Amino acid sequence: AQMMAELSGARLRPGMCSAEPRPWTSPALRFRPARARMLLGMGEDTIGDAFCADTLTGLGCVLDRTQGSDAADWKVSAPSHRLDFEREADLIEEVGRVYGLDAIPPVLPKVMRPLDQAGAPESEYDFWKRIKGWGRGLGLNEAINYSFVGQKDLDHLGLPVEGRIPIMNPLSEDQNVLRTALAPGLLNNLRHNIAQGNAGLRLFELARIFTADAEAETTACERGRLGILMYGARHDTAWPNPEADADYQDLKGVVEHFTAFLHLPQPHCAMADAPHPFLAPCVTVTVQGRVLGVMGRIKPDLADAYHARKDVWLADIDLDAARQMHDAVVVRFAALPVYPPVRRDITVMAPAALQAGAVLDHVRGMKLSLLEGVELIDVFAPEDREERNLTFRMTFRHAGRTLKDAEVDKEREKVASSLQQALPIRL
Repeated sequence: AQMMAELSGARLRPGMCSAEPRPWTSPALRFRPARARMLLGMGEDTIGDAFCADTLTGLGCVLDRTQGSDAADWKVSAPSHRLDFEREADLIEEVGRVYGLDAIPPVLPKVMRPLDQAGAPESEYDFWKRIKGWGRGLGLNEAINYSFVGQKDLDHLGLPVEGRIPIMNPLSEDQNVLRTALAPGLLNNLRHNIAQGNAGLRLFELARIFTADAEAETTACERGRLGILMYGARHDTAWPNPEADADYQDLKGVVEHFTAFLHLPQPHCAMADAPHPFLAPCVTVTVQGRVLGVMGRIKPDLADAYHARKDVWLADIDLDAARQMHDAVVVRFAALPVYPPVRRDITVMAPAALQAGAVLDHVRGMKLSLLEGVELIDVFAPEDREERNLTFRMTFRHAGRTLKDAEVDKEREKVASSLQQALPIRL
């Protein structure tokens, strides 16, 4: 003020002028000790009325404990330097802080669920959440991609033009259409990871694909899909044999594990009748006569555009079909077997065109009472012959006693004789 008077010719006037449009007033807050104990999860023996009063008074608050008919409902005037006191919860937080948040024991809250919701069907969100937990537990990494891809990505994989939904105002040419398959996004993830030096990749993605549907309310049909991609090293570098690469057996094992996770029967895997746009070979996955999806190897000339130098294995599963079959399954529990199993191997020489699944279906179709399971354990294909040797392992077990070797050998002979009569094989 002195400088302004000396330099500008101003005249200093006595007194003081206040330019505060809204003078500060202490807010009148409500505080209930019983509610404070309820929110903090403490009893009256630990946080009593006296402790609450001493805490608030120590913080500079003014208490009025005689307001209204209820003496447990206090009126609190906050100090001017505590502008953060705006509501009752702020005061309760300060009481808990002074008491010590680390001194408050953790107690799980009671979750009340109506009985009429106990048997409610699982929501789609919970179903997808369980599958995501399955994928992570199996060692797969979840990929989350945009629903938008480029027309050139779909054209590169040979996907049909019919049914595509273009974007009116795309952000870029790489995202100008809704995806009709999960493969473009997963393959772009593959290219990015290879550029970062990742030698092995195990990805899965749960998302929706979109196709045009004039009869739908939104003119688009959305379907849930599960995509699984495997590339490069089968195991991490810390494992004893890191140089082994993932192959079809790894992908098939993951798909079979997925169906077992949903309590579905073991899937039937057979070569697809029609050629696939980007998979060769392409295997159709069927469960109880219903197609669940496809799996196979990305065609090498298509995978080369994503910098892949090894085989890329991909599976595409229909989640909507899997959900319907899963909901129809009735889970029944059985006692664990008491008596030991007896296993027998059988090797057949079959034409190369004969699928191993045909042999498995025939053996299971015999419905032998002692046969617990059969599986393919080895395949040997000589180069100079058009036949291959298929080795199957059969597991026999009796629920009430231990089996004798003579009984098991007799059952094995039944299987061998039936296979020779029904299929073009030799033992």
